[in-house]
Amino acid sequence: MVTDTSVYLGNLNWVGNEFVYNAGVGMVISQQVEQNNSTVVERMKAVFERDWHSHYSKTLQPNKIPACSVHTVKEQPAASDAV
Repeated sequence: MVTDTSVYLGNLNWVGNEFVYNAGVGMVISQQVEQNNSTVVERMKAVFERDWHSHYSKTLQPNKIPACSVHTVKEQPAASDAV
């Protein structure tokens, strides 16, 4: 994820089950722009823009987006319930 001032690099997918059942790692990088030097944030923004506007990206069609609300997080049994 890239914002104007920071970038998040990590291996988690942005779905509920990923945060509940999987371990992952990530980091946030914020850098001040120094004269004549590009920052990691600027480089990642450039990569995002390149990919976003590439001929490989496609516009989503609202009537063909699967309903995310049908996916639910299954509760794992509490440790005290295990015998």
